[in-house]
Amino acid sequence: MNAHAIELRNIRKVFGKDDVLFDGFSFAVPRGQSVAIVGPSGAGKSTLLNLAALVDIADAGEVRIDGVARDISEVGSLSLAYIFQRDALLPWKTVLDNVMLGLLCRHMETSEWRQKALDLLREIGLAEYCDRLPSTLSGGQRQLAAIAQNILLEPDMLLLDEPFSGLDFQNKLLLELRLLKLLAGRKGKPVTSLFVTHDIDEALVVAERVIVLGRRPGRSSQVMLDIQVPIPLAERDPIATRQCPEVRNAFQELWAAIRPLVAGATNNG
Repeated sequence: MNAHAIELRNIRKVFGKDDVLFDGFSFAVPRGQSVAIVGPSGAGKSTLLNLAALVDIADAGEVRIDGVARDISEVGSLSLAYIFQRDALLPWKTVLDNVMLGLLCRHMETSEWRQKALDLLREIGLAEYCDRLPSTLSGGQRQLAAIAQNILLEPDMLLLDEPFSGLDFQNKLLLELRLLKLLAGRKGKPVTSLFVTHDIDEALVVAERVIVLGRRPGRSSQVMLDIQVPIPLAERDPIATRQCPEVRNAFQELWAAIRPLVAGATNNG
């Protein structure tokens, strides 16, 4: 079996007539690895994630999942979850029903799974809101519920686009801890993840590998930096990881790569 869970091969992506975002771009995430992508605004981080999720279509090249070229028609058959910047909770369903939506769609709404959903809501501080509608929650609470909805089923692949951007720091720490448990895997089977963020600290907490994406047009050579985070996921704590000297050194290395890109974008308007 192919060693890569997610692979983009020779991708070309053009917006409009001549706004080239990617041109001959290739990128792969090995099975069971957690990868974060950072870089300046406009570098194509979210578009790359949408291509990997099969919700956007490349103008050329292919997206391979588990070694097989895929398209959007196959999304439902894949053990893949996509957590967006903003929630997509159904306003007429309770928080608990929203969290269990994936189970309901798969006819898996057993008492055991219901208890797992309640336990997860309790863990992230939403148990008392389980019978409420999303409109009664704060923006941060809604995002917590949306994240819970996606991680309840413990998917094999997890794609995340700035999922913690609307959370306060305390809730971010809780969700980072829960995410680390999921990514470390169960029964010896780690989860593959691709995580887009502007927050370098966040990337270093949840990823084993951090990629700096350079300016467009993105080619394979536009991966400006690719570093390994020197702490196993199973041994991480969000606060201790941020304070680790090796991780602080990695932060400085990442910022040294990103800073000229951000400064260049600012100077260009």
